[in-house]
Amino acid sequence: MLKNYLKIVFRTLQKNKVYASINILGLSLGIAASVLIVVFVADELSYDQFHPQSENLYRVDFSESLTVMNLTWP
Repeated sequence: MLKNYLKIVFRTLQKNKVYASINILGLSLGIAASVLIVVFVADELSYDQFHPQSENLYRVDFSESLTVMNLTWP
């Protein structure tokens, strides 16, 4: 059964090369984006977890904006 599915896939790839390549490119970009998001989230969640009392650590961010002649820059 799997052999028949593979035959159909290869026939379709040979018949519709542009359509198949667009689909494969989109699938690979989607998988790559998903992997990057997972890696980024895992890194952010592990921030300062190596400290013995990591639950007592706090992070302070500072943001400043500049306004000149009614134009604001972040």
